Amino acid sequence: MPQQPEDEQGLSAEQIDALRAYRAQHGKRWKSRLLAEWLSSTGDEGPELRQVRNTFGPNPDPEHVAAAGRIMRRTSARTTGLYFGALNRLDEDASLAAFASVPTHVVAGRRDRLISHRWVREYHATMPWAHLTMIEGVGHMPMYEATGEVADVLAGLLTGEQLPGNV
Repeated sequence: MPQQPEDEQGLSAEQIDALRAYRAQHGKRWKSRLLAEWLSSTGDEGPELRQVRNTFGPNPDPEHVAAAGRIMRRTSARTTGLYFGALNRLDEDASLAAFASVPTHVVAGRRDRLISHRWVREYHATMPWAHLTMIEGVGHMPMYEATGEVADVLAGLLTGEQLPGNV
């Protein structure tokens, strides 16, 4: 029996049939096209809403989810690829040392489903000069979900009256 292609592993027979039909219809760029469609779906229950909504904490403001979705749709696949490529090449530890004299405040949501609390704390530990604030009830999008708290942190950085953080 031939081995199942990697992009079909773990899928139901119905999902595999749909994927193969999509692949046949769209040719060699089917994956890029499928990703673009997935990111730009507009249905209330569509994949975009689920993906974007999952970056927020519980009960996000629908307008914030829509705004984040618009940003994602407007970002080209090429730009996204360049971003992640650069991120993979980045040596964070070496790069952060250059900012030791720059006021820094790490802000993270306690309900973030993309970045673990452990990683946030490890990241913060590499910058002993930085403050850390973990915001209750907030996911990966504190700039939308806790705008006032993020603005206070930014104002403190700009005025030199940096907030102490809460961790």
